Amino acid sequence: MLVQCKESPFGQTAVDDVSPGKAMVTDVTAIPGGAVITYNAPADDDLLYVKAEYPRNGKIASTLSSSQVNTLKIEGLPPFTESMEVKLIAVDASRNESVPELVTINPLESPLISVLNSFDPHADFGGFSARWENPTATEIGITVLYDTLQSGAYKEAITFYSETVADSTLFGPFKDKHTLFKVYLTDKWGNQSPEKEFELTPYYERLLDGNKFKLVGIITDHTVPYLGHFPDWHALFDGQTHNEGFISDPKEDGFPIVMTFDLGKKVKLSKYRIFQRTQYDAAFIHWNLKDYEFWGTGEIDESTFADSTYWSNAEDAPWKNDWVQLTNSHVYKPSGDDNPVSAEDVAAALAGYSEKFKASDPSVRYLRLVGKSTYAGWPCWQIAELMIWGDDKNF
Repeated sequence: MLVQCKESPFGQTAVDDVSPGKAMVTDVTAIPGGAVITYNAPADDDLLYVKAEYPRNGKIASTLSSSQVNTLKIEGLPPFTESMEVKLIAVDASRNESVPELVTINPLESPLISVLNSFDPHADFGGFSARWENPTATEIGITVLYDTLQSGAYKEAITFYSETVADSTLFGPFKDKHTLFKVYLTDKWGNQSPEKEFELTPYYERLLDGNKFKLVGIITDHTVPYLGHFPDWHALFDGQTHNEGFISDPKEDGFPIVMTFDLGKKVKLSKYRIFQRTQYDAAFIHWNLKDYEFWGTGEIDESTFADSTYWSNAEDAPWKNDWVQLTNSHVYKPSGDDNPVSAEDVAAALAGYSEKFKASDPSVRYLRLVGKSTYAGWPCWQIAELMIWGDDKNF
């Protein structure tokens, strides 16, 4: 018995060699880096799709649209493309192609250029932060190069990817010395923007020594340790993030609860990390802080320390006119407030809750922690550790 084998055809088998009619353009709308083309598709029963062919970065790119729609979106054209000729081609089920319909498009400014023009860097701790606008939500890569020696020999540091508007994104780490920077942008189509140059000096940053802090004796502050014999406020800065820490007596008149620290000198604060008491399965319960604020000032009038009116706990307390609110913080429970404490919650509590201070905030010598709520609703302090970073060298 003889058996004959042959390769089976792959894909759609051609059934005719008749080209479909042309797709006729009815409208062209320019968009950033491209255009949307509207057309009337040919009436061929076997129409499969309509495609646009156009040059992009030395190659012929194509965009396809099914027979069920009548628009094609072309995007990702190189920056500074002012006009371009596009071929619109109808393709049928037998892969026959129509005579091309030629259309000229005039793209709006490339997203790479608009994002680069809006890129606004400023000095930050351990590097620089930048804001930018990206209204088209184009996926971009931001590549940073730096030259600390100011020799003209730039080194590539990092590429950060984003497709959103950025309020303040940190790039680093970089040393606290005057540095020349360049950034350029890329997109998923292989386009690259020109370079943008700037120079700045990142802020110095270190973990502050809390053992050098002093408690400020303000009449309305609440610093009494629990039952009078538990560890006092110094336990906040003993380096033990998972120990008992500082626990206070309940405050009789309720929230807010306040502590005020003298940092010893003016400091440009960068960030903090606060750790809950997690002993005895206490994460996200008991007196662990839920909502709180940090306030700061560069100077303080000691003659007011006993003035309960000035240091009132009211929302419109007079002291707030002389201080700057640095944060309005909320410790989020990963599993949600109404759910039992999960392993993820415990891991978050053990890691501590961290938040940045704004680089635009003034340097301060005095820091107030204002507790507004706890997870059990009791007005008490229960904090295992408080870590604060900043620049205490240059301010």
